[in-house]
Amino acid sequence: MDGFSNYLSVPVFVNRAYRRLESLTGNDYFLRRGKGTRKLVEEILPLAAFLKHLERPGCSVKCRFFSGSQNYDAKIKLRGYYVDKGFLEPSYFVEVTSAVSEQKDHLIREALARHGAIGGYNVRRVGSRKGGDIEGEGACDIDAPVKDALRWTKAALEKKYEKKEPYPNPCFLVVQVKPDRPLSLYEWWTVANGVHDVIDRGKFRATYIVDWETNNAFEV
Repeated sequence: MDGFSNYLSVPVFVNRAYRRLESLTGNDYFLRRGKGTRKLVEEILPLAAFLKHLERPGCSVKCRFFSGSQNYDAKIKLRGYYVDKGFLEPSYFVEVTSAVSEQKDHLIREALARHGAIGGYNVRRVGSRKGGDIEGEGACDIDAPVKDALRWTKAALEKKYEKKEPYPNPCFLVVQVKPDRPLSLYEWWTVANGVHDVIDRGKFRATYIVDWETNNAFEV
């Protein structure tokens, strides 16, 4: 994708990602229309949140995005105290994936593109795709968004682990999680803690869950 194919510092990478996002119309964003929009929303913006989390005093980061069909989405270069002391490698590959409801994510986005709001995240299509509409109602269980986010994250992890082709080494996995509502810090801890039993630490050097819209990022 143009603008991200060279190694960029974190501030430059994030600024470019945000500028691209701000140039989209509502329909472009929700329906993933336009060249590069899907990769921007589902890969580059999660990368931006991850990079902001990873960079700190003693750990300077640069990132290059790859838009092809290889089994990684980015490469990062690190330098500073943590690399010098051997706590981190000087470079890593990064694979990005999304944890969403395969059954309703596209319906929610379509409803938001049409109406700008939705009555609830329990959605269903009424009528035909062309002439019908999407109805939504609020969840009765207040913990449903947390339980859903945990289930989607586990499914996303297991899907990555099923791939027989080995990932390059060392490689980080970044899982973009889009809950139905903003989660509290404790609720994010519940999701992060809940996936420990399925983490395959032989596949990836480390795994992170992120929500780029709220800039939350957690190593699991």
